[in-house]
Amino acid sequence: MKDKITVHVACWSKTNREWLDMTLQSIRKQGIEPIVDFDERRTSVRWYEMIQKCDTPYLHLAHHDDVYLPGFYKETTEYLDAHPEAAAVFTMDYIVNENFKRIGGTRLPFPPQDTYDFKFIFESMLMYGNFLRCPSVVMRVEKCRGLQYASEECDTAEDTAMWYQILAKRGPIGIIDKPLFIYRQSPGSDTQKNVVNGIAWFDHSNAMNYAAKLKPDAVPWRWALIRDKAIKQREDAIEENRLREVLGSASRVRFIVVHEPPDNAGTGILCADRCRRSNAGNDDEISIYVFPIEDGYSIPERSGIKFYKGIPIIAIHAAKFGELVSRYSPSSIEYHHLLRWDVSILKHGGLLFLHDSYLWCSTWHQVTTRGVPCTGPEEMRCCECVGRTKWEETETRRKAVKEAVNSLTEVYANSQWLADEASTYFSCKVKVYDWPVPELPSHPTYRSVCGYFGYFSPVKGTDVLLQAARQFPEVQFLLYCDVPDDLKQSLETPRRLFGLPNVLFMGRYDRNDLPFLAARMDFAVVPSRRESWGLVARELRQQGLTVIATKTGGLDGDVKPGDVEALAEAIRRVV
Repeated sequence: MKDKITVHVACWSKTNREWLDMTLQSIRKQGIEPIVDFDERRTSVRWYEMIQKCDTPYLHLAHHDDVYLPGFYKETTEYLDAHPEAAAVFTMDYIVNENFKRIGGTRLPFPPQDTYDFKFIFESMLMYGNFLRCPSVVMRVEKCRGLQYASEECDTAEDTAMWYQILAKRGPIGIIDKPLFIYRQSPGSDTQKNVVNGIAWFDHSNAMNYAAKLKPDAVPWRWALIRDKAIKQREDAIEENRLREVLGSASRVRFIVVHEPPDNAGTGILCADRCRRSNAGNDDEISIYVFPIEDGYSIPERSGIKFYKGIPIIAIHAAKFGELVSRYSPSSIEYHHLLRWDVSILKHGGLLFLHDSYLWCSTWHQVTTRGVPCTGPEEMRCCECVGRTKWEETETRRKAVKEAVNSLTEVYANSQWLADEASTYFSCKVKVYDWPVPELPSHPTYRSVCGYFGYFSPVKGTDVLLQAARQFPEVQFLLYCDVPDDLKQSLETPRRLFGLPNVLFMGRYDRNDLPFLAARMDFAVVPSRRESWGLVARELRQQGLTVIATKTGGLDGDVKPGDVEALAEAIRRVV
């Protein structure tokens, strides 16, 4: 066997010698003397050189900190002997930490087969992530010689990009469904250093994007959507890391204390936006969104900070607010829309922002039976509180707030009406705060609107429609169907996919609504691959709508089913 295979172990001057000894012993016990290469250059450069000059049929590029189990070389070489079409073979593994304690393992996520081609591996990695560990690869040298590592494009995923090159240009690969080596996962490794908040997928997706250029016809259409989402996740993780660093070194901390969750369509949205704007600067101040869990919302209580859509959040019970102030010593505290809390927390001082008239009612309503703001007991009670004995509770709270306001620096209201009311009641100056409206994502102005009615399925040609829609950013596509499960991971909002801002999923439609929905369209598409009758196309035409349809089954269109360019050309003629 030693005449069949060369084993190369790439090392550096700072390589852990104890780990290296374990690696070399595990190889030598299988009757092979490895080439140990100490060199400070990038590993892929040395691997490329090794592939070019290797004079044995097979080559194993071993890592200096892994352990190869008995049978690794026997089984990999026997596989390549039995499968001359295979350009390389991989195995599964056990994973240990730097102390050699087992923490997991890689397992084949699908039923094994003899060989695997480019399309199968790409689609599987899209579904399961990367299951091909670099230290396990044994190459057939004659098939791999001449291929370059894509270091600049793929960084730490250059090895994965190499496997795709092999698959695209040199033939299928094999995977032995057995754990035949022990992979040491060290925090100092290049791979782990590139993980941002647990998101290692970004570099992996770089390799997949590189692969998509090698064989575009073998790449699933949804890949671009998943890629865009991976990029966004990476950006969010990097921003979270930045905020964590600021949090650790900040000389000033601001609490923005809000009784609503940050995605609430009122005060929560305004304060979340204020928090983001504050933290977007380069100074050493950090703003933290403090959220009371006693209101029963979904964000759980935690001892530390949770990041939600780029906002640092502390969810805490009001009774523990004092402990939080002691821990962070905030230089400023803003209380927003806070009168539902125990007002004792106002003793810590700061600014009070009144976002509505909840001052007047203990059950948080605002309008009396006479249709005017709630200001007093009995007949003046809120219309939703008639028959309740809540006035005493409200009055107690109002008195407590009135006393607490004296310890606050300033009081603001979100309207002149509320500022006048509160000024009179508190006997202090209440200013109006002009809140900036949070920015919404910019969207193009669409020249025309295209409708689709039906369920989402390849049979209905919806995959072809989405691919064609990419070519028409000036056209808005409204899909009256539910989002399928396999696309939910690619959603940017509940209705919109990453990378397709001009496509909106509108949900199921009622057939009786079809005339009213059709009136909103400039044209419609029925891109089915198979269609027995095509009733929707006929009904839409009955409404006077231009309908682009395929020529299949009961449909009488002129577009070839499944042909993206043919559908795009038909849309282009209408637009």
